[in-house]
Amino acid sequence: MALLALLLFGFAALTSCSPSKQLSVSSSETARSQDVIPGRNNATYGATPKPDQLFAIQFLETMPYPINSNDLFFIYLSGWFLPGRVHNLTDDDLAKATVTCTFSIVYRDGTHECFEPWTTGLATIAFDRWWHLSLRNSEGDQTKHLTLGDNDLILDWIIYRGYSVAGNWTMEFDARIPDGRCLFDVSMTHWIDGDYHRRLDAEVNWASKAITPIGRHIAGGLRG
Repeated sequence: MALLALLLFGFAALTSCSPSKQLSVSSSETARSQDVIPGRNNATYGATPKPDQLFAIQFLETMPYPINSNDLFFIYLSGWFLPGRVHNLTDDDLAKATVTCTFSIVYRDGTHECFEPWTTGLATIAFDRWWHLSLRNSEGDQTKHLTLGDNDLILDWIIYRGYSVAGNWTMEFDARIPDGRCLFDVSMTHWIDGDYHRRLDAEVNWASKAITPIGRHIAGGLRG
């Protein structure tokens, strides 16, 4: 999963994922089962070992939990930069931080789809009325980028059921600074309900519709 922003672009390029690769990922996740992240989230640390991540995660909350398609939800990641881990880390490094989003889905029939990773700047941004990423400092003030010390990252978002294919959606978010050091790397898996029936011969880009912001033309609520 759960900076989960800009998912539209991450989902835009769909690729095949071999069963052997999926098995490797599943085995790795099982081996790291003790590395769960505190909070209601179904999240673990990603491929980067926890000691190698500069941002010490206090908790990750998903609200509501579990995520429901067609409902507005929030992902709240809170933590701080520990002095012992942040040698030579500067505000300029954080201003240039990026996050790489990687997604895969296991469908009801057990088949897999993987999506090409997509990288974007890690910064406060409003994509749409229903889709925002906000960064905050220890005083609760919104900031453009992460800052040295305490930080909160809050994402609000909607996954549209009518365009979603049901399955286990796994989302990994790997944030780094220009020298390659990892700020945080988290992986979230959620079952997402969907009413869309994919036809691979007709459309392979269904996921971009599932997460595209509808915009300000919505009237009378999301469910209509």
